[in-house]
Order: sequence, then C-alpha cells, then structure tokens
Amino acid sequence: MRIPVCGFYHSHFPDAYLRTVHKYAGTMLRDVLMTYAEDYIERLYNQFAHTLVPSSHLCEVLHSWGVLNTVQVKLGVDTTIFKPGTRDESLRTELGIPKDSRILLYVGRLATEKNIKTLLEAYSLLHQKRKDLWLIIIGDGPLRRLLPAVRSFMLGS
Repeated sequence: MRIPVCGFYHSHFPDAYLRTVHKYAGTMLRDVLMTYAEDYIERLYNQFAHTLVPSSHLCEVLHSWGVLNTVQVKLGVDTTIFKPGTRDESLRTELGIPKDSRILLYVGRLATEKNIKTLLEAYSLLHQKRKDLWLIIIGDGPLRRLLPAVRSFMLGS
C-alpha cells in the first residue's frame, strides 16, 4: 500500500535477555545469540521509514549494527503544555485513600520485562515503613495474577 511505517526501538531486548543466557549457558551461546539478535534487528528495523529511538546511546548501538534510519525522540512531558490543573479529589475519595496519603502510580503492561514482581516487593517494603503510601496500578497483562484481589474501576462511564 506504500504507506510509510515507523518502528520504535524502545526495549533493548538483547541486553535484557542475553544476560540470563550468559548466566546459565555461558559466553559462547550468548555471543551466538547476540549475533543473531543484531542481524534480526538490522533486517527488521531497516524495513521501516524511520526507527524511533529514545536515547543517543541506542542510536549509536543500532548504527553500529547497520540500522541507519534512526531518529532520536525525547521522551517525557512538555511541562509548558501539560501542567497540573485544579485538584480533583473524587477518585481519591472513591478509592478510600486519605487526603494526607501519598500515591505511587504505575501505568504500563503487567509483563515480566517490566519487573512487576520487583515493583510489588519494593512497595511492600516501603509500605512497612510508611503506612501513608498507596500504590495504584493501571494496566493489564500476563502478570495481573500477581496482584492482590483489588477493585477494578472504569473511568469516564
């Protein structure tokens, strides 16, 4: 259809997964799989009109592997456009969270590579010391079963 498509290289998966391979299977297998991963990434991402990358470091890595269509994008929030408005306490009230409590927020997929177990363990440790902390998790995925039984809310309905 000749419609340009952009890819987003946002997870440097060889580092994440090959550490485990190296730990359990050694250097030789890790190196073989790394070569395969580099080839796969080069073939896949060179098919896109552009490959969006969140850091100059990852741009350099991809360039060294032969992906030459990278464009670095800045992530984050433009605070000149997005800034807090008038505080609305209705959701806090609906969830039963006291006004003087702190809310920690996770928004994302509930998947292994997002370290959900670590998030829950860290919150548990923090909550033992600070009972005024509340963790709100927004998202879904294969690790939803790790979450304690909680109420689900549909906003805007």
